[in-house]
Amino acid sequence: MSNSFIIIIGNGDCVSKLKLGNIIDSYETVVRINNYKIDGFEEYIGTKTNVWSTYGGLDVLKRDTANIDTILVINKAIDLDINKLDSSKCIFKNVNVFDILKNNEILVDEFIPSTGLCTVLYYVNTYKIPIVYYGFDFFKSGHYFNKKHIFWSYHNSNLEEFIFKELTRKKLILPL
Repeated sequence: MSNSFIIIIGNGDCVSKLKLGNIIDSYETVVRINNYKIDGFEEYIGTKTNVWSTYGGLDVLKRDTANIDTILVINKAIDLDINKLDSSKCIFKNVNVFDILKNNEILVDEFIPSTGLCTVLYYVNTYKIPIVYYGFDFFKSGHYFNKKHIFWSYHNSNLEEFIFKELTRKKLILPL
């Protein structure tokens, strides 16, 4: 394992290729995004979830949060449905993606970032240690749990992939 104790697991179908569940579960903090699914994928993505990161929109499914320490609500949705979230575990954070990128000398035009990118940038900016990531394929496939998932057209896959590459080059994030 790297010197990071945090891993962020994306929902890209690429996670269904390698059985890395035990490695993922060995991290101190495992962060998962929006409508992630564990059942049936344990060998590939593990079972542990410390942080559920979501924007909380209407398309986000309600889930059992008994084994989740924190619900990180990133740049909460206009249509936030607080009834889907255990409010006693919620932390609301507005992540200024463009300021964080600018502070790390990554200059890009404005776009609407995904919850995954916002989550990665929140952790990079908050912890100042390399954050490990896995399962981000930049909208090239559906989700590992729904291969027919249609991504919102306002996410810029090429730009998000460029940002991940730059953050990796600067050793702010590390691939698993």
